Amino acid sequence: VPSADRRKLSSHDRRVGTGHCIVEPLLHGYSLLMADKLNALLERLKAHQRTLILAMAEHDGLPAQSAIRAVAELENVIAAVEAVAVEEADQARLLARKP
Repeated sequence: VPSADRRKLSSHDRRVGTGHCIVEPLLHGYSLLMADKLNALLERLKAHQRTLILAMAEHDGLPAQSAIRAVAELENVIAAVEAVAVEEADQARLLARKP
């Protein structure tokens, strides 16, 4: 999500993930660059998954098993990246609270 668009999202949207931005980087202990990288990765993965699904919809009949498998694998990777992003943000919050 571009910086200007990120400012439009509520902090809740940035923290819990709404498909726009999954992490809210903190000024202390967390790299804004890493948050941007994780969000960019999520956007790329979701875009690729969407492209595959739309391509499958173009054809009559059932999609190839390899295409179905690719979509399912992408779903797993997306969930894993979201989990890492949340863990990183939580860890950064804990570090920011330490005196």
